Amino acid sequence: AGEMVSTTSDGNRFLRALVGGRVLRPAQLAEMERTVPTNEEFTSNWPGARYGLGLMWVPNSCGGSWVHGGDIQGFRTRNGVSPDGSRSVVVSFNTDSTEAEPGAPRVSGDLAVTLIDHALCGR
Repeated sequence: AGEMVSTTSDGNRFLRALVGGRVLRPAQLAEMERTVPTNEEFTSNWPGARYGLGLMWVPNSCGGSWVHGGDIQGFRTRNGVSPDGSRSVVVSFNTDSTEAEPGAPRVSGDLAVTLIDHALCGR
């Protein structure tokens, strides 16, 4: 989820550099970005998602973004980086559990998807 070894700012800076071509050689980045369809666990939260080598491509209202979030007890981290690395966002929120408390309304999908779409697509 990122919080164990970094901050949201560090994660944001790294993902922008990675996708913007400043971490790996072009051929290595191209290998990371070669994707395959994901399983139902992913597509239920991110319809149309495809997974590569440590990166996931998620369609959004302005085309799509590269992501790699994570969950750990107490935290959830979600992010998105535009294909050219020029726009990005990292969202981290505290949670005791990924399961709703008894009597709480059930949440459908990932809570950060709309927020990330607004940040990347300006809508």
